[in-house]
Amino acid sequence: MYQQQKARYEGLWRQIAEEFKGYGEKLLFESYNEMLDTSRSWCFASSNIGYDQTEAMEAYQAINSYAQSFVNVVRSTGGNNAVRNLVVNTYGACSGGGTWNTHLKDPLIHMALPEDSVDNHLIFQIHSYISVKHIPSTKAEIDDMFQALNTHLVSKGAPVIIGEW
Repeated sequence: MYQQQKARYEGLWRQIAEEFKGYGEKLLFESYNEMLDTSRSWCFASSNIGYDQTEAMEAYQAINSYAQSFVNVVRSTGGNNAVRNLVVNTYGACSGGGTWNTHLKDPLIHMALPEDSVDNHLIFQIHSYISVKHIPSTKAEIDDMFQALNTHLVSKGAPVIIGEW
C-alpha cells in the first residue's frame, strides 16, 4: 500500500511544507492521523481479522515508511522546515493501553524513530481514551501506559505527545 501511495503522499507534503516553510517554530507538522491497515483495524494491526503476523508487520513497516518519507520531504524544502519539530504517530495513533490482547503494545514496539538530519526535533504521538469509571484501575492503566511509552518510544530518542485523551 505504501509504494502505491508514496508519490501522492510525498507530493502533498511537499506542497504543504513549501507553503509554510517561512512560518516560525510554533508551527508543528503532524505526518498523518490514525493511519490504519487495509482491514481498518484499531488497537493493533490486523486485529479486525484475527491476528495475522504478516499483515501486521506490513502495516507497521508502512507506517515507518510514511514517517520516514514525511521527514525527508519536509526537511528537503528548507527554510524553517530544516529544523522544525515534526510529529509522527504510531500505527492508528495507538497507545498500547489495555490488557485484553497480547498485541496491544505492538504499535509501540514496531514504531521506528525516523532518521533525521537534525537532532532532537522529532516527536512521537499517541491517542488514549482510558475509561475513568473506576479510579484505582484507571491509575494502574495509566501507569502501565506511561511505562510502555517510556520503554518503547522515549527510549528510541524522542518525546511523546498524547494528542487526544
